[in-house]
Amino acid sequence: MIYTSVPELPPAASAWRGMLYIRMTKLVHLANFNSTNIGNGALIFGTERVLREDWGGELHFLPEAWDDYTFDLKRFDAGFVSTVNRSDGLVAGAAVALNARDYLKHAGMRLDLPYELWSSLSKPVVFYAISYRVWPYQRYHHLDQFKRAMDYVLQSPQILFSVRNDGTKAWLESLLGYQSERIEVIPDPKLISSSPLTMKMRCIASEAKYGNAFGSRQARWPMRNSC
Repeated sequence: MIYTSVPELPPAASAWRGMLYIRMTKLVHLANFNSTNIGNGALIFGTERVLREDWGGELHFLPEAWDDYTFDLKRFDAGFVSTVNRSDGLVAGAAVALNARDYLKHAGMRLDLPYELWSSLSKPVVFYAISYRVWPYQRYHHLDQFKRAMDYVLQSPQILFSVRNDGTKAWLESLLGYQSERIEVIPDPKLISSSPLTMKMRCIASEAKYGNAFGSRQARWPMRNSC
């Protein structure tokens, strides 16, 4: 049996496909590592578990805690860009990353990277299931910087951007003033659920590991039927 129904993947996802053939892949994982919230733990370890299960080789995560940047222990600067570029990619894990805080003066979001440095990121970037916390009629500080950063993110072929299924997409599109198919919607908090992006990532890994000739392996990997 020859499997030919491969989904059309976003450019950023296609970039991840190439990494699946590397024996050891290192990904910077930006997540709430310092949190004692059980939901944050599920998001962190669920993400890493799924990717390890389906990756086409050995996978190592380099943890980066959101709070280290929130409390100014580290900065989103050229050093951060170098950290990402020395790895094989960045996974910016689920968090309330869009919160309109006044101190987020560069990009207007928690990944507050200065605009001139975004283009220096040479490796794929995945924002996974980020969310917002902005009250009605609350001022969104540094909105122009945020819109400029989001325009870059949504137009970049090496960035995959997704938000939680909690109304973040509709809110974000209203704030930006336009709709975008590049804003994926992901269930929260279970990465192991069969969300579109999760299935795409699983398809990439399975395709790299087993190729197109499935034969008897099809029964062992029924997930492939839904790719």
